[in-house]
Amino acid sequence: MFTVSSNMQLRKFIIRRMMQHQKPGSGSHWDRERDIKMGKDRLLEWEWLETLIADVPHVVIGGMAVNQFAPPRHTEDFDVAVAAKDLQIVVEKLKTAGFEVVGELGIGGFSLRSPKGVMIDVVLLDEEWADDAVQHPYRVGPFPVLDLPYLLLLKMKASRGVDIGDMQRMLHGASEEERNRVRKVFERYAPSDLEDLEQLILLSDQAW
Repeated sequence: MFTVSSNMQLRKFIIRRMMQHQKPGSGSHWDRERDIKMGKDRLLEWEWLETLIADVPHVVIGGMAVNQFAPPRHTEDFDVAVAAKDLQIVVEKLKTAGFEVVGELGIGGFSLRSPKGVMIDVVLLDEEWADDAVQHPYRVGPFPVLDLPYLLLLKMKASRGVDIGDMQRMLHGASEEERNRVRKVFERYAPSDLEDLEQLILLSDQAW
């Protein structure tokens, strides 16, 4: 299992390689208005699921959240994050609706499957910033989505290849005002990651 330290080392290695080898303009073209609408429309297809847990504090994470801030990538799963005190409440609500628990997540939480095979991960969110993130989501219709600064914090911690790619894509689409919001949150909760954040911002600008 990767530790925070090993994840950081891997992230720094990947960023260093990207800084050395990424060619300017190597990213694909992004029609922001079209792609953000596409990400929103895909999320709204899950409104039936949101109604099941709407009365419990939670935020949408994973690919569905990333797609609200970056060119959409395909994802079949729906991931939500909740505080420890609400984890079992959400699981029981889903079980009442016909979902069954099919596994326990290594990061904390459970995977559930509906009778039709729809998968949802209910993830335990126990970060220092969890309360702020849940109380101040990014709203997409009825959905509380993990807002950009906190989504980047979550991706920075995981630091898999796909996470680094997601961060680069999201930062490319962010305005300078949004980037400054991200910087302030990192200054508060992850000051040691600010250097990597700035390098990813630079890489995101060079790629397109």
